[in-house]
Amino acid sequence: DAARASLEGDGRTYVEATLDDGVNALTVGLRIKGWTSSQPLSGKPSFKVDIDRFVPGQRYYGLEAFDLHAELTDPAAMSEWLAYRLFRDQGLPASRTGWAWLTLGDDDYGFYTLVEKKDDKLIDAWWDDSSGSLYESSSESWPCDLDNPGCDCFEVDEQGTNDDRGDLEALCVAATAGSLDDVRALVPWSPFLGFVATEIAIGAHDHYAGFSGNFYLYHQPRDD
Repeated sequence: DAARASLEGDGRTYVEATLDDGVNALTVGLRIKGWTSSQPLSGKPSFKVDIDRFVPGQRYYGLEAFDLHAELTDPAAMSEWLAYRLFRDQGLPASRTGWAWLTLGDDDYGFYTLVEKKDDKLIDAWWDDSSGSLYESSSESWPCDLDNPGCDCFEVDEQGTNDDRGDLEALCVAATAGSLDDVRALVPWSPFLGFVATEIAIGAHDHYAGFSGNFYLYHQPRDD
């Protein structure tokens, strides 16, 4: 049908699908995930599942979206579970994970790791003030760091109700024209160092401590 044809094409456009776990049957958005790691439907692709793409406000056990990772380089499907837990056990914000067995129509794709999306539910779980904005490093502008003029390489992933981009831009000014003390005044230093050290320890090269990509910044307005 048209949805399968779209996924078999570039796969980047969300198509309407039914998420059926044997208990719930929800109309959701589905697309193939990844760029260089992307696989066609004839292989074993990773997917993005958007719960409220076609039904505004719909949630799945509180989630508005999640990813399904094919784990092609990790047949045991344990690396991501361990890595995300290592962050969380230190009190560092990170997604929850689980596992799923995926079938798409009549095709059995097997075992997947399920990863929580960085969204308002994750923000509520980790920050006392959830009225801020969550920014994502742009996949189209790499490397992305705070010395980028105007922080142009950051995209708004979740717009806060008590926030604007000026706070992010102030951090970029501090990182480019200010001192280390100016940056420390805006960044919780111990968690930041713990975050970077953990990335290095687990070998997360495609992240902030590695290629300066695929990471997020959250601004908490209450204490800036």
